[in-house]
Amino acid sequence: MLLLSKIRLYGRRQGRALKPLHHHLLDVVFPKYQLSLTDQSVDDFLKSTVKNQELSLEVGFGGGEHLAAQALLFPHRFFIGCEPFINGLISLVQQIEEKNIENVKVIQGDARILMTKLSDQSLKNAYILFPDPWPKKRHFKRRLIQAEVLSELWRALEDNGRIYIATDHACYLSWILDKFAADERWQLELEGRSNIYERPAVETWPMTRYEQKSGERQPAFLVYRKK
Repeated sequence: MLLLSKIRLYGRRQGRALKPLHHHLLDVVFPKYQLSLTDQSVDDFLKSTVKNQELSLEVGFGGGEHLAAQALLFPHRFFIGCEPFINGLISLVQQIEEKNIENVKVIQGDARILMTKLSDQSLKNAYILFPDPWPKKRHFKRRLIQAEVLSELWRALEDNGRIYIATDHACYLSWILDKFAADERWQLELEGRSNIYERPAVETWPMTRYEQKSGERQPAFLVYRKK
């Protein structure tokens, strides 16, 4: 079980200096799509807006390319994206505005807090794409994939719901495989692929900007189903 008092967010919050357009997107446009973590807004929003739609969550959406593409591919689903990094948040908000995407809400903050607020079996899918590997051993506790997070996601996902994970870091891949293997409530699936390194179809798993820049590093694509 995740304890809110023990959740601490690591890493930087902002990269390049913001230009006037970025300030406009952050101050004027973002509030139209914002979902707050500070009160009952999450529960109220899910009950009043999402209703019978399938709900998907992307944890740390980076530049937002995958999340925006998924929302356009599956208009019958509703997507929530959590990202503490301001530059990435602005990038997604700009895509939502320009492409007139109506089935996305954005949270600036830690997705682990949102997980504690989701009702049991309220999620269809969760996406964790190229999370920070925190490669130094003393920083392993900062990694997102931990037993407590998997338990919280298991509770929030509906039966046969899935977690989609991508990583290009060999050490973190071993860590992820070990964490899931230690929890018999999950089943690793290849979904028609021959191995975890075979990339799923772009039509159902859109590329992120990070993946496009990965160069010679070979990502692994993992799909875990809630038993």
